[in-house]
Amino acid sequence: MFAIIRELAVVRYRKDCVVLSSSRQPARRLEWGRPRPRGSSSCGRAGAWLALLWLTASLMSVPAWAVASPRGVVLLTVKRAIPGQGTPSVKRFDMAMLQALPHRSFTTTTIWTKGPQRFEGVLLRDLMRALGAPPGAMLLAHAQNAYSARIPLSSATDPGPIIAYLRNGKPMSLREKGPLWLVFPYDADRRWQTEVVYSRSIWQLDQITIAPGPAAD
Repeated sequence: MFAIIRELAVVRYRKDCVVLSSSRQPARRLEWGRPRPRGSSSCGRAGAWLALLWLTASLMSVPAWAVASPRGVVLLTVKRAIPGQGTPSVKRFDMAMLQALPHRSFTTTTIWTKGPQRFEGVLLRDLMRALGAPPGAMLLAHAQNAYSARIPLSSATDPGPIIAYLRNGKPMSLREKGPLWLVFPYDADRRWQTEVVYSRSIWQLDQITIAPGPAAD
């Protein structure tokens, strides 16, 4: 959609400005007898159209969650440390904002639950990319129960961990390790069946800080 609107703006600009200003035809006269400079009025209108259409396309290309503010209970706060700035940038998400993001789901067993469980949520990799996490970053994950874990960005793969907000189709309470649980598709690969991965499977997740690396496992 952004490309289509941009092309329309360029076509309108070329039609009203570039073509008219390069025309060799005599300048048309206004009713009160003063000549109008070739292409001046049309070019001005074309420039305004170009600016308006470009702004519209730019706004349409920004995902809704990027400019939205939480209206419900904040479930996740993501902070990004920016070199040279003392105050990190902060983005807060409520349930509606998380559910507006592209979601993933998988079924797996865990060492904390009985039987296969179906989890649905946001792929950690996608969220970190959308928030501009730099390569080699370290994610400092914090839970409501004061537990914390360091997660290298390199472990946020596809397929890989998701920030789950649904378990078996239902929101999770604090007793059920919710409302957010960072889970891996444990049954899909033996590399996700290690003590290191289990230690990063943080439930009651409420905050992630994106910090500079190193990111070596």
